[in-house]
Amino acid sequence: MSLDCSGNLIESLDLSGLPALERLDCWDNLIESLDVSACPSLWQLYCQGNRIADLTALREWLAQDGRLGAVEPQLAGEGEIEI
Repeated sequence: MSLDCSGNLIESLDLSGLPALERLDCWDNLIESLDVSACPSLWQLYCQGNRIADLTALREWLAQDGRLGAVEPQLAGEGEIEI
């Protein structure tokens, strides 16, 4: 199963009811945090262009074997990119 909610100005995303989710495209929104721990089947994640300040858990998730995606760059504020 896949979910594409990109470019919709979403501020939060609750994935707790989606254990079968395999691909998530949620780039270009206003999301400030993203927890993918409730999605054991997830192997593709594209969440760049949001406002996620702490990318540690998502970078660790991406570093695992067989996982694909992008978490950077993130928007620091309107019109700014945090590097």
